[in-house]
Amino acid sequence: MVELAKTDDSALKKEQVEIDGRSLEILHNPEMEEWEWEDYKSYLQANPDEALRLLEESTNPDCIRKQKTMTAIADVWRKMMDDDADEFSKKIKALEEDPEFAAMFAELKAYNWNDVARHMESSDLMMKVSRRMGGVPRDAKLKADKIRKTPITLQEACKFGDIKALQNYLSEAQAAGVSADIDAKDHKGITCLGYAVGANRMNVTKLLMESKADTTKVDNLGNTSLHYAAAYGRKDMADFLLGCGLQVNAKNDAGFTPLA
Repeated sequence: MVELAKTDDSALKKEQVEIDGRSLEILHNPEMEEWEWEDYKSYLQANPDEALRLLEESTNPDCIRKQKTMTAIADVWRKMMDDDADEFSKKIKALEEDPEFAAMFAELKAYNWNDVARHMESSDLMMKVSRRMGGVPRDAKLKADKIRKTPITLQEACKFGDIKALQNYLSEAQAAGVSADIDAKDHKGITCLGYAVGANRMNVTKLLMESKADTTKVDNLGNTSLHYAAAYGRKDMADFLLGCGLQVNAKNDAGFTPLA
């Protein structure tokens, strides 16, 4: 997964880790001691469900968008607390003393982040919290709306046909002297090329091919980009991919070729 927003992850290294019979790409912080990294890998290998959950959260644009939205709201609330501490503190105190929210605050204080995340994933509960806090502040609504409309990942930008985002990414990678990671997969194992083909974004597809996208990449079900073109009835796209050398007899995990 390639996230479009600038992050501090440039120093992180990618390592393949065998988890539950699958080779998963995990980010390795070079600042971690070797024993810390080994302990972390052992934890992920012993808890494959948790590893897969973390992988999806870091590659699923819907999860990333939700996290960014929650962070935007929290940042605005934090500013409100700094500007009007007494009023904000009263609202927080009232929430904490309400039996309906007692469990959430208890887990928050105990740093039980998995349980806190479960509460935060409850739309009904978060809606109640928002109403008690006076609704989502206007500044937060503006930020959330921008997050909702902006492609989160490069895969999503290619799906939306946002060729400018792809061009900017390629230019920035070239300027920085690093390889453009256009073949990265999301939580479904789909690459930028797969999304561009599936959404019939010919201009994006052509730019990806000019940038030497790996046409042999398959999704979690073994489908190639040509499988997508055929499945969605993209005749022009299929003809273009065949002209680029994609194999019409390539089989997915179910044994089907693009022609099946």
